[in-house]
Order: sequence, then structure tokens, then C-alpha cells
Amino acid sequence: MEGLSSLHRRVAGIDVHRMLYVVTVLIEQSDGSMVKCSWECGSFKRDR
Repeated sequence: MEGLSSLHRRVAGIDVHRMLYVVTVLIEQSDGSMVKCSWECGSFKRDR
């Protein structure tokens, strides 16, 4: 994504499916590199 500048240094998104939630966080480091953290959890109470 060359030529684009960041509006925010930290962003998060949640992808909600019927049986699964996926959460992803992107963090821009001071040197301009990006760190991506992602995790999943089940959508039922017993999965937590």
C-alpha cells in the first residue's frame, strides 16, 4: 500500500461468523513496520 499514510496507529476488526469469532489487531511500530495479532474463539458460551 505504497503512497498511503496512516490515519490511526492501532486498528482492530472483528469478523463474526455463526460458529466462530476472529479478532485482528494491527499496530504500527515507531519504525513504520506493522505488527498483526489475530485470535479466534468459539461463539458459544462453553467455548470461552
